[in-house]
This record gives sequence, structure tokens and C-alpha cells, in this order.
Amino acid sequence: MLVAAMIVYRAVILYCLQVVYAKNLMKEIVESYGYPIEEYKDIQTPNGYFLTLHRIPYGRKMTDKVDIREPVFLMHGLFASSVNFVFAGPNISIAYQLADRGYDVWMGNARTTSYSKKHAIYDIKSFDFWNFTIDDLAVNDLGTSIDYVLRKTNRKQLTYMGHSHGNTIFAILLNERPEFNEKIKLYVGLAPAMSFTVIYHPWLMSTSYFIPIFRELGMYEFPPMLNNINDMMSFLCHNNVADPICIFVIELSVGSEKSMNKTATNPFFQHLVEGISYKNFQHLAQIYFSDGKLRKFDFGINENIRIYGKAIPPDYEINQVRVPTAIYYAYYDWLNSREDIAIVVKELPNIVDDYLIPQKVFNHFDFLWARNIKELLYNRIINLIDS
Repeated sequence: MLVAAMIVYRAVILYCLQVVYAKNLMKEIVESYGYPIEEYKDIQTPNGYFLTLHRIPYGRKMTDKVDIREPVFLMHGLFASSVNFVFAGPNISIAYQLADRGYDVWMGNARTTSYSKKHAIYDIKSFDFWNFTIDDLAVNDLGTSIDYVLRKTNRKQLTYMGHSHGNTIFAILLNERPEFNEKIKLYVGLAPAMSFTVIYHPWLMSTSYFIPIFRELGMYEFPPMLNNINDMMSFLCHNNVADPICIFVIELSVGSEKSMNKTATNPFFQHLVEGISYKNFQHLAQIYFSDGKLRKFDFGINENIRIYGKAIPPDYEINQVRVPTAIYYAYYDWLNSREDIAIVVKELPNIVDDYLIPQKVFNHFDFLWARNIKELLYNRIINLIDS
């Protein structure tokens, strides 16, 4: 009984800590390393969502007197937020390294994240709030965010870096609004998810079969019971990321893990998973279970004819990403296969750097938390941005 009571007590304490950290995690992490952090809230999209951007305007050894700081915009993947670019500290996370190099670093947060989960009219638990597709995240969220950064910095161009799904929405944006090609100086794609013919993840796409059930139960955010998942991971990994149970859960989610810095990643597990709309996941499942080609959401034949003028949703063309492009990918990535990378490389018209991580066991999230990522990849990327 005593042991059970202690476990419950610890879980309650960790839950309370999580509620506090969820609101201030970016500020807590970035300031703990001696870097400035700015937060820009309530940036409204054309369809009424309010976004939050985070900014590290300069490095910890610099001052705001620096005259020239080119903006670099970082965009997270699915189930993620801006925290992904800072949680592992200056020796690992790319945001600090760019700031120390003299860049003005901005980080986006899609409407699905805890930082941007707000609408002018809709309640966040309502169906209407979550009734959006990946197309909306691209055109409205990403487009609005990039334009805001350019206005705020008085610049005509910025460097864009996306991880995973941050590349998916980038490709869609440049298809839907080709004028954004002129706003991007350089595009850097980490694990660029733009084709979905082969996904080696053993169970992720199978869960899409439960989408109709989740919707009927009023669970419009995916994964359902998000707070419970984060509570569990916080409980398992709060004190020791190297715990076998914690490592097991990580490897079950992203594949074999040999590179993670187990100390630097501790803050990450205070707010591990962000939600997405059930419709985002449905959209990805539609693409995967057809031919894997990136295309608009399939509403069904009648609605497709009404919206698109034809029964089948139109495809997005990767070759519409015409900006100078650098892509980086791994051999062992459950979510971004070599087969799909080959398709992406063939279709992108302006590749200036194409690099396979020279490490066999390197998974989808090692791009964010590998202990040797600076030497393995980030120095190469920063030198390219410099040039």
C-alpha cells in the first residue's frame, strides 16, 4: 500500500509540474542556457487561428546591438513543437548554434501545438476547431508565420529549415502559393517527408483504422488521451532517460536508439507529444494507402467534385519547390525511407547539397537529439547557410 501510494503521489506531483512547464517550457529551457528568448503570441491566420512564434534573436555571447542578423525559420514535424529545436542544449540543438553564429532564429508552432491552440471563435475541444487538413497547416499556418517574420525583421527573404512534416507543409505551401519561392533564400530539409510510398514504422499507420472510432467518441485530437501519454512518459523518464522502460518506449516509437544524449534530453520528456488533428492523420493515411504521392485531402467523390472540380484530389508536385535546396536523411529511418528519399531527390529541381548521414543506426529523431549531431551534420548545414 505504501509503495502504491508513493507511486500515485509522484505521478500527481509530476502532473502538476507538467501543467506549469507546458506553459513556460521554451522560456525555462532557453534561459537556463543563458540565451535570450522572445515569444510572439496571437498571430492570426486568415481562418481565425492564433499562432505563437519563438525567437532567439542572438547568441549568448552577443548583444542586441548586432547590426546584421539574417532570419532563419525552423519548423517542427508532427506531434512536435518549437521545443524540439532547443531542448537538448547548445552542444546539440540547432537553434543555439545558429544564434551563436549570428543568425536571428525563429521557430514556428502550428495550430496543433500547446503554444498555438487557440481560435477566435471555436473552443479547442470542439469538432470545428480540429476540422482542418495538412493543406490548412501549410497555406494558413506556415504562410502566415513566414510572412510575419519577414515583416518583423524587414527582410525580403529568410532561410527555412524543416524537420519531417515541416518539409511536407513547406512543399504544399510552395505549390499553393508559388510566390513564396521568392521569399526563401535557402531551404534545408531534415528527413524531408514529401513522399510516402514506403513507411517502415511497424504500427503507426495501422492506427489510422481507428480514426472513425475516435471521431465518433468526440476525440478530434490525435493521439487521444494526449495528457495521459505525456504523464506516463514524464513519470517513466523524468529522472532517468536511460531507464530500460523509457528506452523501450522510445525505440517502440522511433526505432533503434544508439545516439541519444540521455542527459540533454531530460527536458524533452516533460512535454513529449503534441497532438494533431484526426484529419491530419487521416490525410496522411489517404496518401500512404493510395500511391504515396503528396496530394490534397480526399473528401469523397461528391465533395471532391464540388471543391476540386474532379473526383480525385489534385496532386502536389515536389518540383514546385524551386528554391536552392539542401536535404539530409538517414539510412535507418522508419518514417522517411530511402525509397521515398530517392523520389524526392529525383523531383527536386535545385538541390545544392544532398547528404546521407554516414551512420547506420540513426533514426528520425536523432536529427534533433543525437549527441554527435553537431559534428555529424549541423556544422555542415551552418557552413552552407553561411555561404
